[in-house]
Amino acid sequence: MNANEISPKENPRLRRIQKVSMALQTFFFFASVLAGIGGASEIIYVLASHQTNPMGIFLYLYFGVTNLAWAGCLWFAYRLFKFYARGELFSSGVVHCLRGIGSMSILIGIIGCIFGVIQYAKFDPMTFHFWSAKVPLLILNSFYKIIPGIAIICIAWIMDEGRKIQEEQELTV
Repeated sequence: MNANEISPKENPRLRRIQKVSMALQTFFFFASVLAGIGGASEIIYVLASHQTNPMGIFLYLYFGVTNLAWAGCLWFAYRLFKFYARGELFSSGVVHCLRGIGSMSILIGIIGCIFGVIQYAKFDPMTFHFWSAKVPLLILNSFYKIIPGIAIICIAWIMDEGRKIQEEQELTV
């Protein structure tokens, strides 16, 4: 047997990963569906209601858009654990899902930054100055929410490069 060949007997570690991944796959599926329904219902509520309170409309839109972004992030997590449940630990699909999770995390941070600045500008127009103390803090807080997404995308890139290196090594004998 070649060192690069997979052993014909089942690996207990892989089997354990597959079992846990099946449970997590189910969890992330239902979580993504609930987050999607919650986000869509909040946006539909704003569009269908005749609210005159701008703060209420703003908050429903913010939570609706944020929940939809979380639903996307959870959906990518569902797909990631679907690959793991099939035993595909380092496939290109896994890398794609990790990139999606990272991108959605960055999107959630950007949404928070945009809505934070809009909220501060719209509901406190007398004291709004872009470089006042509160706006840079909002942007910094959102930046801290973006960092994990950037880290996840970097991990996905490293996994993709490692997978390509492994494929090159398997081709050269």
